[in-house]
Amino acid sequence: MHQVVLYPPNQPWVRRDAGAPRQAVPLPSTPPTRRPCLSGRRSGVLFSAAPGPNPTGPSSSSQPDAAQKRAEITANVERAAAMVGEIVNEVTRELFVSEAVAYIQNDRADQTELVAVREAVARRLDFLDANFLTTLAGFIRACEQRGDSQLCRMLTAIHEEVLRQVGARMPAAAQVLDLALRHADKDERVGVLRAATTAAAAGTGGATAAGAIPAADFDTLAATASKFIDEMEEQAEVPDRRLLARLVLLREELRLLREEMRFASGLDPDLDSDHQVLMAEPVRSNVPQRCAAFLKELVAVSDPLRRVGLLAAAFERDWDGAAPRQKPQTAFHANQPDWVRPGRLMATLQSMVVQLQGLDEANASTAGSGGGGSGGVGGGAGGNTAVIARLETIRSEAMAVLDRMHTAGSGTAVGDGDGSDGGIGVSGKGGSGGSGGGGSSGGVPVVEPSVV
Repeated sequence: MHQVVLYPPNQPWVRRDAGAPRQAVPLPSTPPTRRPCLSGRRSGVLFSAAPGPNPTGPSSSSQPDAAQKRAEITANVERAAAMVGEIVNEVTRELFVSEAVAYIQNDRADQTELVAVREAVARRLDFLDANFLTTLAGFIRACEQRGDSQLCRMLTAIHEEVLRQVGARMPAAAQVLDLALRHADKDERVGVLRAATTAAAAGTGGATAAGAIPAADFDTLAATASKFIDEMEEQAEVPDRRLLARLVLLREELRLLREEMRFASGLDPDLDSDHQVLMAEPVRSNVPQRCAAFLKELVAVSDPLRRVGLLAAAFERDWDGAAPRQKPQTAFHANQPDWVRPGRLMATLQSMVVQLQGLDEANASTAGSGGGGSGGVGGGAGGNTAVIARLETIRSEAMAVLDRMHTAGSGTAVGDGDGSDGGIGVSGKGGSGGSGGGGSSGGVPVVEPSVV
């Protein structure tokens, strides 16, 4: 009886004399590959509920994560879009009410679009995040493409007001960095930094007038810039390499401005007093091992074009070939990415320069008035002078790569360099060059820095 219910009677293995009245029931024409167990049914188990083998393999485990991430992004964008809609509706309603009241009273409207936008943004500023600005920028772009100039003007005013109010809540050093990052020209950025540090040295308070530059000292500016850089470079993927390049450039320009003002002041840099005396910028006591290994390889390269190409490859992406992977220094560093990235490399380079200069000064002080020809870690009569000169050349080449990334977004820095930024000064022009050239043809002696 059960065979007739499960299988059609037209199959050759079913007896024709069993259950003929049940032929009207629509049944599958193909029997299942596995006959169900009719005698010992398992309680609470459905055969159809058991998942079969996954044909997609191990890659299917990442599909739920990708779908979940997309769902989170969609939810964030929808929440930001709802917030944009609330602000636009409130501004429109306030303007409509003001115009209606003015029309009835035969008077001027007491509400302007800028004031309405300012009040609407101020009421919601604590609930805004980065998704809001991204969604708002997308709406502005869509309005521009559609040709809706009136809505585009209102959305642009909202965008500028959000940036203004967020910037007003930032510390003075962050405001100075934000003002400097808005300029693409180096002289204008340095001008902003100079105005802020001069106001801090003169004891002037924060910015009071609209558009004025707040006062901030060198140490606070450098610490704030380093904090932003470290937060970006400690992530698994750098979200915006162009912004990272601009921040690193700004920190280097701040360091150069500090050195310029130290030596131009005519004061003893080692003398501390109650007045503004610029001390030397502190450097990192522990440097990333992989960056130190990469710099060690760069010092041995005599060809400036090849050095620029290596720097561009390391800065523009997480290049695994920059240097061998190093053992984590501590358990804290074990979970952090150890890529060669611009901020880490420039901080490592500065630490190496300061360390080598300190070694030369120590050797000179111990040698006294003698010739001192035998000494030094770097070898030769000049001590570490040649290595320091090569490191300074690498610094200028790295800044050129960063400047090109900052202006072009993602351009490579290999193409049109001519190696004319000052002469290497420490190696011969001809010779065996390449990545191995430390010894022959006036090569620079390679000094391995002490990495804590």
